Amino acid sequence: MVMLAEIDRWNPAQLGDVFRICTEQNQHCVELSQELQSPSLFQSWGGESARAASNSADQLRRDLDSHGNQLVAVAAAVSTAQIDVENLKSSLARVRGEIAATGFEIDPSDKVFHPNPPPLSSVREHVAINGYQHNFQKLVEAIKRDAERIDRELAAVIDVADGDLPGGNLAGDLADRKGNATRAFEEVYGRKPVTQQEWSVASMLDTQSYDPKNRGVPAEVTVIKIEPVPGQGIVRSGLFIPTETVFAGPEAAPHLGDNRGFDEHFNPEDTRVAFVVDYENGYIVARQNPSVTADGHVETGRPKVTASQLDDGTVSLDYQASDPFAPEIASDTFWSVNGKLVLSPVDGDIAVAGRVTDFPSMEIYQDKPDGSTATIHRDDAADHVHYGPVLNLPFHHYFGDYGQASEPFSPDSPYYAPSRECPINGGSDLDVG
Repeated sequence: MVMLAEIDRWNPAQLGDVFRICTEQNQHCVELSQELQSPSLFQSWGGESARAASNSADQLRRDLDSHGNQLVAVAAAVSTAQIDVENLKSSLARVRGEIAATGFEIDPSDKVFHPNPPPLSSVREHVAINGYQHNFQKLVEAIKRDAERIDRELAAVIDVADGDLPGGNLAGDLADRKGNATRAFEEVYGRKPVTQQEWSVASMLDTQSYDPKNRGVPAEVTVIKIEPVPGQGIVRSGLFIPTETVFAGPEAAPHLGDNRGFDEHFNPEDTRVAFVVDYENGYIVARQNPSVTADGHVETGRPKVTASQLDDGTVSLDYQASDPFAPEIASDTFWSVNGKLVLSPVDGDIAVAGRVTDFPSMEIYQDKPDGSTATIHRDDAADHVHYGPVLNLPFHHYFGDYGQASEPFSPDSPYYAPSRECPINGGSDLDVG
């Protein structure tokens, strides 16, 4: 079992150095591999020597690619370990503070004790003192169990770096994002992506997690079929937490945010919830990413999404996404990210109106068939403070001409017809017809 004194000697900065070195070395491998693929490399050669040189270069390139992929996997695992160690040391400091504040101490064998126990004048006081000691000891043991897990995982990373173990399982298909996205796209569309807009959809459909903080926990993705409106391109929307962490409850660890501002080229994984409306092919994709607590727990909720469409191509999108760590009642009350967006095609452009919660931030872009990107709407969170969800999730605001835009989609309208959801789960069968 890892002792607290050992945890005190752990230095997260050293893990950061390993991550940096692996990243730099992988970049060298990528650059050299690209040079070896150059068609002009052996163009002045001929005969057997040229073929031998070319075969040797091909083998070297494959070796470089394999080594680079291993470096990427090690870098990802080390980055996760660094976050774990930082969180663990913070938790240990917090527990030590609580123990000291009540007069208890921790001996060299990690046992919690009271150096000067007060005289116990009643059974109640005796039970209280023993209760404090028992609870503090449980906290210490929990930290040591986490330390043991981190130590095992870090040992596996070191074995990979030494060549003692294969590194492929550390990060799954981390280095094969394009392949994963292609397979996810083919599962829905029945073919490979071709345009840049389709590659954006493919990355949204890829449920695999590449950010180390997500620990490989996949996203949840839902697909809805609509009628295509050629010439409108795709519309991407991302809902993100602008701060590094947010309050999750008086007895809960803070949740990690996305820690960013607006970005028209945002990565779908750098959001809490994201949508894409593919007008060219007739699909809506909704994605909810894993929620991560500051003490390393990861879980993904499933977005609830319905959509309706008018004859002119206007789409109404209703969404609701809840914190998977929150009580189930949260999804049925005002403690969820929810809203309604109405997207209306207008001569190649998109008009948007909506009713959305005051938290988190939202951004909406249109990627047009000509390759240009237009900013349709940016909605900054009500504030960028730690208590943003508590203060702002219960409230909504409107933008655009929401009253007029949403009127055809009211439940008593003849146009009202919510689409059914089609969740994607890895390699399972998918019916989007």
